[in-house]
Amino acid sequence: MVKADAKNSSSAEEVYQALREHILDCSYKPGSVLNERRLAEEFGMSRTPIREAIYKLEVEGLVKRYPNVGIIVTELTVRDVMESFQVRELLEPYAARLATSVLDKNKLEYLLKVFEELISTSDQEELPYKKHCDFDTELHDIIVRATDNSKMISIMKQMCASVERLRWIGVKVRYKESTIEHRDIIKAMLSGDLDCVEQRMLEHLRNAKQRLIHSV
Repeated sequence: MVKADAKNSSSAEEVYQALREHILDCSYKPGSVLNERRLAEEFGMSRTPIREAIYKLEVEGLVKRYPNVGIIVTELTVRDVMESFQVRELLEPYAARLATSVLDKNKLEYLLKVFEELISTSDQEELPYKKHCDFDTELHDIIVRATDNSKMISIMKQMCASVERLRWIGVKVRYKESTIEHRDIIKAMLSGDLDCVEQRMLEHLRNAKQRLIHSV
């Protein structure tokens, strides 16, 4: 019984991660219906781990269960964008200011190199959206964690799914602009100009918000 439970738990995590990625990158578009039976067939497993995975997605707000309808990928609204960025605009510029003096400079220089490489790909037909999103997430995450402020970290963790989802939409409509903005944030952090760091982060968030308002 213990082995069966462990197997189900492992399977549920596998399904959860796969479904989560499909929702975040909009492979499963907002309003899409997820069918437990079809998912069980697709993943080649019982419906128990499928249900566990869907429950985790419900907790994150990525799907919602409706009686007589099924499991629906939640819609994104202008209000979602506004509420998310209202919080981020209050917290992240200050977080970047605090993080500047404590973040490892080698790490920042590595991320700077990554974003400069991403800028060089901005004219390619096939843009590396996933790579951009991964390093975008990493930069914002290490900045917040570097504050060592448990309340701030907790708030941003609660918003993680919605932020990542908006990030995927954003990168597809403003790839080059976003890449340049991230490069400039890192450059400001490396320079140690705290006022500039705050301003660069705030400008980045406001630019992203305005574009996303017209994209959801």
